[in-house]
Amino acid sequence: MDAHAAVAYDAPTAVCDAWLVEGLAAAVARRGYPTLRLSSGPNHDVTSFSRRIPFAMLFVRCRGWVSYDRTAYASPDDLGAASDVLADFAEHFVPVRLPNVRRED
Repeated sequence: MDAHAAVAYDAPTAVCDAWLVEGLAAAVARRGYPTLRLSSGPNHDVTSFSRRIPFAMLFVRCRGWVSYDRTAYASPDDLGAASDVLADFAEHFVPVRLPNVRRED
């Protein structure tokens, strides 16, 4: 049996900005939730701006870990937890002046 594969899509991974990730992790901890760091290639969300502005991502748990699908469902409790974390993050946010946010990863 022969098998062949072709690359249909190839893009560099977008790397979250550490200071924003740490800020989100601190907000998660302050709200009493366990922190969990996920490895994700978030190109689907950030390809268009990842080299222009700093970014981080907060994932919301979905039933069966299904996301990006019309059947995805996040409970009101999980959405409320995410809202609480984002509000805490915003309340404690200290902007960092970056000399050049355009970067090459």
